[in-house]
Amino acid sequence: MNLTAFAKDLNSCARSPWVRSYRLRAFAAFAIERWNDYSPWKWQPDIESGITCGTRQSKLIIRMSSEDYAAYRELFLYGYYDHDLGQPETILDLGAYCGYTALAFSARFPSARIAAVEPHPANFASLKAHVSRNNLTVTAFQAAATVADGPVPLFLGGGMTHGLMPTAHSTGSEITVQGLSVPTLLERLGWERIDLLKIDIEGAEELLFGARQPWLGQVRTIIGEFHGAYRIPELRAHLEPLGFRVTELPHPNIFLAVRTE
Repeated sequence: MNLTAFAKDLNSCARSPWVRSYRLRAFAAFAIERWNDYSPWKWQPDIESGITCGTRQSKLIIRMSSEDYAAYRELFLYGYYDHDLGQPETILDLGAYCGYTALAFSARFPSARIAAVEPHPANFASLKAHVSRNNLTVTAFQAAATVADGPVPLFLGGGMTHGLMPTAHSTGSEITVQGLSVPTLLERLGWERIDLLKIDIEGAEELLFGARQPWLGQVRTIIGEFHGAYRIPELRAHLEPLGFRVTELPHPNIFLAVRTE
């Protein structure tokens, strides 16, 4: 066991403002996650928990049979997206997974219009459940974010993970999902701009940014995750000619791009 990482997780559970009202449940999820990491006998319940932002509380489910706890830890314990993002009025969440980022953004920016895009059927169902359970005004699309509209293969991995390209974690199974381009999403939403674009699409960000399509000129701020060999130099090569300043944040594989023009 990595005792340094263990202590870091414990400290994050104890200090996170997001889980202040749900601290015992955060510790329970952490304990079960560590049990499953080291024990041959897995215990994978769904844990009811929640987050707190100011006076606002939101309820959520952590599916211990999935990668939910990893997403929960990144967002609410380690604060991967807790950076200065301005005061966005429109937020597009590409790769919304089970809806945790939609919950976080709804709590931080209660007047913002939010749209969440997620292709995996089970994750989309969890996203919709979180939106309904917390009475959020989030528009959800069951689709993959793609350069062009049309059906695309989604390669499946363990724990509800997936991607538009096969990886070492792929199981060999795939399903066909609808792909929607950002211009189509904007048209359906009736938006003229994206104040905040959050992106975590398991490597397909290279395809989306590399195409250098005109819609990127309608984006003010981007925060998200990069994958594989596509890293900060490649992000800068694609985004800085379009007027963005790209910064690597102090979290694994997380970047921030802010329009300077």
